[in-house]
Amino acid sequence: MSYRNYNYGECGNYLGQNLLDEPEKVATDPVLSFEAALWFWMNPHSTGAPSCHEVITGEWSPSEADIEAGRKPGFGMLTNIITNGGECTKDGKTRQQNRIDYYLRYCDMLKVDPGDNLYCDNQETFEDNGLLKMVGTM
Repeated sequence: MSYRNYNYGECGNYLGQNLLDEPEKVATDPVLSFEAALWFWMNPHSTGAPSCHEVITGEWSPSEADIEAGRKPGFGMLTNIITNGGECTKDGKTRQQNRIDYYLRYCDMLKVDPGDNLYCDNQETFEDNGLLKMVGTM
């Protein structure tokens, strides 16, 4: 979970913790760490991204804007959400490829279909909230 108000702030508010001032609690408290991970997985993001759960269970359908941005259901969409596009480059030695390789390995071990759209290099990221846009222009 990245250290930004729209993750630690919202998650902390939901869990009744001050994670903006004490983000290390997520790393040092195993129960809080698990709760934060579940919160991140289950909730839509203030950047406009759907929840990871909605994507992987097929509950999310791309809007016209998502389609124009190249966003499609699949593992690539999860990578886009989790890393906010930070791993969405097409290079054989990238973190994106490592993530896909691990995913395919576990899909093979569990004998499940990995589905389509494994890569996110052709997807635009979701917009940051207005505060982050303002800070970037100052």
